[in-house]
Amino acid sequence: MKQVISHTYEAGLRGKLATFNNESILEWTAGVFRTENTDDIITVASTSNGRGYFKNAGDTLRQGIEIGGRYTDRKWMIYANYALVDATFQSNFIVASPNNPSPAAFNCDTGPPGPPVDPDNPVCVQVSKGDTIPGVPLNRFKAGFEYWQTSQWKYGADLVAASSQIFFGDEGNDNPPLAGYATVNIHSSYDVTKNIQLYGLVNNVFDAHYGLFGNFFNLEAANTAAAADPSTGDGFFTNPRTITPSAPTTAYGGVRIRF
Repeated sequence: MKQVISHTYEAGLRGKLATFNNESILEWTAGVFRTENTDDIITVASTSNGRGYFKNAGDTLRQGIEIGGRYTDRKWMIYANYALVDATFQSNFIVASPNNPSPAAFNCDTGPPGPPVDPDNPVCVQVSKGDTIPGVPLNRFKAGFEYWQTSQWKYGADLVAASSQIFFGDEGNDNPPLAGYATVNIHSSYDVTKNIQLYGLVNNVFDAHYGLFGNFFNLEAANTAAAADPSTGDGFFTNPRTITPSAPTTAYGGVRIRF
């Protein structure tokens, strides 16, 4: 494979406003970036189930903005961060996508548009300049706070959100994307002494159901395996989209000891 060459440009500003005795502080940052990769390397699914390989995919571009701010005083810490990342392919190429269900897919040996797909032969998709790189949400946002109820006890919450992302294996952007999500986490801690702390946290407080990762699986192989398991009955898979789900509402607690 060819060596990847990256050209990165960044610019930004940051500032700080504080009272005379630093009891209240407001900090902020803002920046823009642009990264161009020549002969970028991507992971490609192999025609053999569960295997893949690396391939040069021409030029790619990642550009966007990052904005953040934080306020602190004797009782509060409040923050918010936002990032916009526009990640796109900048070259036209054909890539293997063996389990892609899109009508735009074609057999690699015939090329686009080609006759109806023969699943027994390698399947490819066309990637065009401007297509979004899989697995990279355009928007990410995080905000939260902490409040010191006393000098020993504090609690807070965080909101984490991201917009939709392209499935891995759908480099041509021919299928519906994996939906975005938003989730809320809460936490608290109490300092029993300067060396012992009790803490607890709850992730995904509202039990939001969302996906973290998406790709495609082999329907024929899955249905063959299902047919061999009597517990599955007569059910068959019809949708090759596979999604890694988020964790449900989860609570943790513990003790931290400092020496």
